Parts: sequence; structure tokens; C-alpha cells
Amino acid sequence: MGVMNGEHCYFFALEVAPLKIGYAYKTLPLHCTLLHRFFSRLPPSDIDAKVRWLFAQTKPLLLTPEERIAFGPNRVLVARLRLSPALQAIHLKLYGQLNELGVRYSETDWVGPGYKPHVTDQAGTSLALDETRLSRTVYLVEVEHPLKGPRKFIKTKFELTAKTK
Repeated sequence: MGVMNGEHCYFFALEVAPLKIGYAYKTLPLHCTLLHRFFSRLPPSDIDAKVRWLFAQTKPLLLTPEERIAFGPNRVLVARLRLSPALQAIHLKLYGQLNELGVRYSETDWVGPGYKPHVTDQAGTSLALDETRLSRTVYLVEVEHPLKGPRKFIKTKFELTAKTK
């Protein structure tokens, strides 16, 4: 499923390595995709307005690797993460908010009940199996139109700021 005229292609990423707002990456540093690519005519500011509250009510998320596997149709190497109740809850809530906005997903099997959290190896770096990370930040990333190039633009940063008990 591709981009239709006037649509943006986005995804949400949990920070493993820091990303820079306003920066265009050809390949992102280590991250965990919180919600796979989706298409919308809405600008980033409208998506931000719809979901910011959700991240403000979410505690930082512990990312725990479980196994190293080759994943997806391209068989890329990843660290598959444990789908903790907190990680599953934030994914499903975000999925619900985006559904209310009428977005289209590039891969419907990878969102909602099909969500499989992982960190893809990038440029010779990977998340080791004994390396848990506490992710405190989510990014809204816009993907360049496939006919123009492979860049990913970091549009918005959301802090996971709910207090831990």
C-alpha cells in the first residue's frame, strides 16, 4: 500500500538512541517502532494534538530484548523485545487514537494485535540481549515519499512523563 496524493507517511519510534528534532536521517539510529508506518493527510501538528496527552500519561518504558532473529520480508536482524503489558497498552492506545483519525496502515498485520516490538540492527550497532533500555521518549517520524528518497524526518518529540510509583 503506497502514499496517495496529498498524504504523509509517518511512524512512531521509541528512543533507544537519541534522535534530533528537525533532522533528516537516511538510516535512523537504534529505535523501537512503537507504531508501524501509516498514511494521513494531516500535518504533524494535528497528529501531535491528538496523541500528546497519551504520552504525558505514560511512564517510561522498559525495553527488554528476548532473542535475536531475522525479521520481516527482508529478513533484517533484530532484537525482538518482550511485549510487556505497558508496551502493549501504549501501542494499542496509540493505534486506537490513530484509527479515530482515519489513517491507513502500510502493513495492517504489524499493528494492533499483530504488533511485534523489536529493535533493528543499524549501521553495525545492535541492542544486545543482556542490554535492557528505559525509553523515556517517543518520536513522530515522517518518511519521505518513496519516489523522492529514503530520508526520515524527525517531526515531534514526546516525553513519557507519568510518574512512577
